[in-house]
Amino acid sequence: MLKDVAWAPYRDVVCETFVLRQPVISSEYARHHGDYLISLSAAPHEASHVWHSQSWYLRHMADGFVSLRSGGIELMPVDFWGEVGGFWRCMMDVITDYAHTGSGHTLLEDQPYSLALRKAGDSAVFELADASYTVSPRGFVLGLLSGANDFYSWAVEHVGGFSDDETHRPALLRTLITNERAHPAG
Repeated sequence: MLKDVAWAPYRDVVCETFVLRQPVISSEYARHHGDYLISLSAAPHEASHVWHSQSWYLRHMADGFVSLRSGGIELMPVDFWGEVGGFWRCMMDVITDYAHTGSGHTLLEDQPYSLALRKAGDSAVFELADASYTVSPRGFVLGLLSGANDFYSWAVEHVGGFSDDETHRPALLRTLITNERAHPAG
């Protein structure tokens, strides 16, 4: 079982997924990103409408932003937006590898950024783009899984199009991570 690490600066993470209201120029988004984002949790029906309006050119997916907040700090760079379903798929791949081997790494589908999570003694290291964070291997990972579960639950209810394997993956990984017999390689 993964243990919580009291001294880790980033013990927990709160995730929130947003969709972009409309296509936007990157420089404009960076200056006024809050004006362009719709929260899936705060405005689920509006987000669904926007998702469907984008799907004609993104083949069922939607562009957006996934906020990862820990210790009062936003870990996700503000210009780090893209196809949100792809982000969560990549995150699930990283967590799957981490749960089985102690290390997971991938390049995000539509961004030139890497995403990684690896065991480091009693803690873990989460890497996003060029930044590294020492995180609690339990609280942080379970927070990521909660964010993924929130996204997939919203998607099943409001937009559809995801396989059962995708939508059930966060719960399966949560069971694996919290199972006493599951010990990531260290």
